[in-house]
Amino acid sequence: MCLTSKNNLSQLELRYKNSIKESEEKQKEVIGKFYIDSNKALLNIKRFNGEISQPINFQDLDSFALNKWFEINKDVRIRKTLTTENRLTFDTEMKAGGRFGWHIHNDCSEELIIRKGKLHDVLSGFDYDENDSPIWLEGQEHTPIAIEDTILIVNFFR
Repeated sequence: MCLTSKNNLSQLELRYKNSIKESEEKQKEVIGKFYIDSNKALLNIKRFNGEISQPINFQDLDSFALNKWFEINKDVRIRKTLTTENRLTFDTEMKAGGRFGWHIHNDCSEELIIRKGKLHDVLSGFDYDENDSPIWLEGQEHTPIAIEDTILIVNFFR
């Protein structure tokens, strides 16, 4: 009976050790994915601020977590609210003077719906008012700046 108890104890210890090892491996995997996703978001934020002159493409935009606010800079924040195979939607809030740096999307078009406020595109020189819906087609450069506190719905289509 004592021998059987030792065998049962050894099997329990082995299962426990394997469980801990699996848990540690899963934890490393989750932490690794978190750092990869965080680095992608940081790279995309730098692109949106014009710090990196690389296109922000559909896949880059889709890497933002759903329903989580991201600060692009101290005056602009975005939150992805919809993701499908061919469409992404973001809520965007811009304080007066808030801006996105120069950027371009090579594989998708961008449509804004100005829910509140006014927006100016530095590159085209156009001003947009509440309820306007400017569109930048695939490959069209743009640098939007808020003339006053502005709330946007931004759709990306491919």
